Amino acid sequence: MKVSINKKVFEVFNDRFHVGLLWCSNLNNSGSPADIHEMLRDVEELVRINFNPSSLQTHELISAWKSAVAHYGEKAQHFQSSVERMMTYVLEGEDIETKNKLGDLCNFISLKYLVPLGVTDTDKAEGNIEFTLAGSEKWNGSPIEKNELIMKAGDDVISRKLDFNISSKGEVDKKTKNAIIHIEAIPPIDENRLMNILEELQGLVRIFCGAKIKKTILKNDKNEIDF
Repeated sequence: MKVSINKKVFEVFNDRFHVGLLWCSNLNNSGSPADIHEMLRDVEELVRINFNPSSLQTHELISAWKSAVAHYGEKAQHFQSSVERMMTYVLEGEDIETKNKLGDLCNFISLKYLVPLGVTDTDKAEGNIEFTLAGSEKWNGSPIEKNELIMKAGDDVISRKLDFNISSKGEVDKKTKNAIIHIEAIPPIDENRLMNILEELQGLVRIFCGAKIKKTILKNDKNEIDF
């Protein structure tokens, strides 16, 4: 499978956009032990202690994504990265357990470092994965905002990165054996910081899921990889 970032993402959206990838194979994703649940409860509590709806909007790692979509105009007010939406859930008193280890570990890292993070079952997603900007694509029959950041598998839109909509195609569950984790980053998250986050998540996935893992970062001068 090839994973790539379309060049127009750098030309139109952000020239320093980069994506950290963990290619995970031979996973054991069934169940989620108490240790992971305790990690989630701890990071949820930290969010509730340190944030409220107003301070959430002004944090540098959240506001950076707001600034990145400002050119969309008034509609940009409704866009939320996945981490912002998840933090909103937590501040409303909801928990973020997913009933599978990989999903819970990804949510933990996303909240700990305040980075948008997704995971795709590569046995369900058909075709190569591409981060690109929407043109004539549709979501549930309705046109997607032009130049909205999306992720595709083949011809299918798997997720809308700035509206937290995720297709059931590629959805991870307890039966998932092979998956790709993707962390989207823009400044102030730089490549070194992103690599540190990837390495921590890689260690957690190996401990709890027993997977074989390859990692890399895609960016402007290295925009594709074959796994």
